[in-house]
Amino acid sequence: MPHCLHHLAEGWRGLLRKKANAGILQLTLGIAVVIALLCAAMILLAYYSRLSFLQQNIDLTLRDNTLSGIQYVMAHRQSLPFNEPGQRDLFGEGIDTVMVMRKPWGIFEIAVARAQRGRHHASRTAILGAVPDSVGKSAFYTPDNNAPVYLAGHAKLVGTVYASERKFSSGYVDGKGYSRPRFVDGTVRKSAPAMPLPDTILLHEIRKLQHQQPGAYRLKISDRLPAGSAVPFDTPETPYYYSQQVIDLDDSVQGQVIIHSAFRIRVTAYAVLNGVILIAPDIDIDNGFRGTVQCFAERTITVGAESELRYPSALVLLGGERDSTIVVKRDARVSGVVIIPGYDQTIGSRGVFRVEEKAFFHGMAYINGATDIQGTVWGHIMTRTTQARVKESVYGNTILDGEINGRNRSDYMPATLLWGNTNQRVITQWLP
Repeated sequence: MPHCLHHLAEGWRGLLRKKANAGILQLTLGIAVVIALLCAAMILLAYYSRLSFLQQNIDLTLRDNTLSGIQYVMAHRQSLPFNEPGQRDLFGEGIDTVMVMRKPWGIFEIAVARAQRGRHHASRTAILGAVPDSVGKSAFYTPDNNAPVYLAGHAKLVGTVYASERKFSSGYVDGKGYSRPRFVDGTVRKSAPAMPLPDTILLHEIRKLQHQQPGAYRLKISDRLPAGSAVPFDTPETPYYYSQQVIDLDDSVQGQVIIHSAFRIRVTAYAVLNGVILIAPDIDIDNGFRGTVQCFAERTITVGAESELRYPSALVLLGGERDSTIVVKRDARVSGVVIIPGYDQTIGSRGVFRVEEKAFFHGMAYINGATDIQGTVWGHIMTRTTQARVKESVYGNTILDGEINGRNRSDYMPATLLWGNTNQRVITQWLP
């Protein structure tokens, strides 16, 4: 019996040793699997990190190439036709090619660059401007017509001024004499006898749109107002909506869109407009509207009280000899460019640009007609003549209570491409 028990105990001990060895083996195999998984994860992490680095490097290269493409358009813009995409090999190696395109957009030009390498691509779009010249930096320019400009009330000129040899004199309007100790806080220079001529290429293309003639714009005719999502600027085609009726805008219309009415466009305070072009004989912007828009009219453009047109907006009258008016109402703010081109250096326009009391304009204005500044202007005014309307009376060659201040113009606001600029082009604004 003791002998049998001894054999039984030895069997149990052997069985336990085998189970322990199996457990150790399983533990060893488990640890090996974990180590293998960790090694695989590290290899995958290194692989994907490498891919991410390569992707980031490609993205940076493509972004640099698009910037080079924009700079190419800026340097060669006069040799590039409008809305004609072209491929350019940046470095002559055949791998860094960029599609570049120059586009008209109202009184501005747009540069487009799209770079691609394999499945990867990037694009950039920018509005172009220019560095202002000495005239473009001035506060006020009026041709030498051998007559002084009369200042009345609290009229204020700050910065460089170009005027006739007779310069300025005290005026008396509506019971107000001139209240300041000097006429100009800055330098006065003699102007030329005639208005400087602007570059009219962009205005000529808008006139073609007014008369529905073919031109540089590639129009994609739409039978409905393209409201809703923003239309990007990086394609040659432009959505174009035309109506024979009055158009009341209270929708969201953003991006590369042209809206044209044969009669009148009214922009309500509820409209959301960003970057669009409006064309009509008369354009009315309601009180309280805020947005970015370029307006091209023949008779009237009215910017309602307490509204705000942000840069780069534009107000342009292309009515020729007609009596026409651009009015910035009380407490309204406009940042951008205002143009009444007239006919040429000798034939002006009967158009008037009026900035009412407590209204504000920041930018550049070319008025081959008359300006009536009774509010505040920060920037540059070039005008054939001045006037002050008080009730039913109009006082010629007069500035009443208005401030024209060239020094307060923002350093970040470049010159327009139409006048007052150097040959050095700059990026006015990046577009989404």
